[in-house]
Amino acid sequence: MFVHIRVKKMIELGVDVQVLVCTNKELSYSFEGVNVHQYNNTSIIKQLSSFDVVYLHLLNLYPLQKADGWPIYQHIMQNKIPFCMYVHGNEVQKYTARKYEYNYSLKETLKWLKKDLWVIPKMKKFVESAILLSYGKFIFPSKWMHQETQRNLDVKIKKPIFIPNGINTDFYSYQDTSQNRYKLISIRPFSAQVYHIEKTIEVMEHLPKKYTLSLFGQGKYLKVYKKLIKKKKLSKRVKIIEEFLQPKEMLEQYRKHGIFISTTRQDSQGLTILEAMSSGLLGVSTLNTAKPEFITHKETGVLANTPEEIALHVKNITTEQIEFNTFTRKASHKIQNLRIKDKVSEEIEILEKVGKRLL
Repeated sequence: MFVHIRVKKMIELGVDVQVLVCTNKELSYSFEGVNVHQYNNTSIIKQLSSFDVVYLHLLNLYPLQKADGWPIYQHIMQNKIPFCMYVHGNEVQKYTARKYEYNYSLKETLKWLKKDLWVIPKMKKFVESAILLSYGKFIFPSKWMHQETQRNLDVKIKKPIFIPNGINTDFYSYQDTSQNRYKLISIRPFSAQVYHIEKTIEVMEHLPKKYTLSLFGQGKYLKVYKKLIKKKKLSKRVKIIEEFLQPKEMLEQYRKHGIFISTTRQDSQGLTILEAMSSGLLGVSTLNTAKPEFITHKETGVLANTPEEIALHVKNITTEQIEFNTFTRKASHKIQNLRIKDKVSEEIEILEKVGKRLL
């Protein structure tokens, strides 16, 4: 979604964008005015020289598949094709950077070996080549993501470009939610341990009974979270809604809640919580990774580590309606600095310079 939204904005700003997705099966379709072409890596390679600049987003590596992005990276290196790469994390982080996902299964062991012994050395080679020969640039959503890239790949990326993912602040516009300040909402996948849903549930243990939580999500850990809710005797106050929400549906839910809680083990930015804050909700998250770059504790939101600490800050802010409004208005105003139009314009400027080899 974050790629699609920026592509839509680029088209609005007059940029000719072609979206190429590396897959095993070829298919073309249009979604909300954006033409998308799914090709195998060989077909994509044949087209790259016809563009001014290539913008890489989550081009992943899959050995022995036509969807493998490595031949595309190799072609870019060999032909010094101008490119920008927006680093999301999945491309450059070792498996051990998220070792909490390991469950001692054969499948996870193979994923570990593939990522750390096959993917990471190749990405390191690509990054070092681009730095040495100066034909591409790397854009990061946060300072933490830049540091994480350098740490995982053991490279030094000087003069990094920082452009956070933009927020559609016109769509996610501010609305007074103080009447719903005891209603928490979380919209997260239930498919990975990184989202730390357990901590979100545990926060509710330390909040008074008038506080409720709506957990929207789908994924393999659904039963685990249901079991934990039952164990903590929170079934009357914590409800799981097994749905994947579209943006309009998300906004509808924001209007019905006052707090967005997004505990996490790591995050390079965190779009959903920022969209919620733009909409007037109090943003609550874990004090780690890139979170302090976007949320100022006790000024625009809540950042803490333990469920007890998080709950205490939530109670303090929500007790007084005036204080709650002060927090949420200030947060929404700060998110204006991340307006999607402004952020995409910054990206276009960098892409144009790289295409003309001015950077």
